[in-house]
Amino acid sequence: GAVLSVRDVYKTYRVRDPKRIFGHNEVKAVRGVSFDVMPGDNFGIVGESGCGKSTLSRLLTWIEEPDRGQIFFEGNDVSRMSRKEIFALRSKFQLLLQDPYNSMPPHMPVGRTIAEPLLIHGNAGRKEVRDRVLAVMGEVGLPHELYNSLQVGLSAGQRQRISLARALILEPDLLILDETLSSLDQVEQGRLLDLFDRLQAQHNFTYIFISHDLAMVRRACTRIAVMYLGKVVELTDNYTTFFDPGHPYTRALLSAVPTVEERRYDPGRCLLEGEPPSPVKIPPGCSFNTRCPLSFDKCFQGDEPPLFERPSGVAACYWANTPVEEAEAELAAGRASRVAGPIAAE
Repeated sequence: GAVLSVRDVYKTYRVRDPKRIFGHNEVKAVRGVSFDVMPGDNFGIVGESGCGKSTLSRLLTWIEEPDRGQIFFEGNDVSRMSRKEIFALRSKFQLLLQDPYNSMPPHMPVGRTIAEPLLIHGNAGRKEVRDRVLAVMGEVGLPHELYNSLQVGLSAGQRQRISLARALILEPDLLILDETLSSLDQVEQGRLLDLFDRLQAQHNFTYIFISHDLAMVRRACTRIAVMYLGKVVELTDNYTTFFDPGHPYTRALLSAVPTVEERRYDPGRCLLEGEPPSPVKIPPGCSFNTRCPLSFDKCFQGDEPPLFERPSGVAACYWANTPVEEAEAELAAGRASRVAGPIAAE
């Protein structure tokens, strides 16, 4: 079964309305997200800044609770667990954050920083803890001489390796990487991606890779979910995401990524204009309708499009199974209403 199952999860935040003294607005950060992550998966979540990726990572690790929906970890409904059970469960999944400078205590030696989760969740003796820490430091490429050193003067890459070692010390089943490599240069990113591959083969864990960097996601992930304004608008395999996507937003994102390989669409015809709508005031119909080059009357009415079933995934667009050129021809001829209705994916 799935390591992680997410079912129709929502998260809304109340924020002050600057136009009203005592008024509030609701920011719809995550809206009806559902997906499964299978054992051994490298699952990617991509999207622009503000699309809800980091909020989703906090929900997946139960740092915050969703307003609605369910999250299952290895078949167990986390919302039905007691605080004690959730505390015990946290040893099985770990979250690695973007900023290695602020995510770890600077006054604590490297060895103690890595050992901290083991001291909290385990009952190992001092020698066993030290041996385990030194072993994990070796696995992630940290010299043992750093064991008693403070983190002052260490590079961002070394700090991320400390963060990774601290996550691996409990031998988790799932790692969630929230923009973990964004602060590193490309050389160090490549080294850490190779390290993730080796560690995954060695420990057989599953990871979720949350990023805005499409090139990195293509290198690292086997299945990819694309988010826009808090919703998953496309979910499919790596090849389909990058060479035959079904959603105009996915095509627009990829048009900004240069490649020498041939795509099944012209990137120049899929460029985005304007800014995303405010998550406080999402337009009716498809939330992408204000920026979509293929939008038509149906896109502005009623609820959001359901997920179209495609040969290797799903996409929330009425044109999901229609080539771009055919969709443009339909629109030019005024025949958009002839588009067949979607089959909602479970």
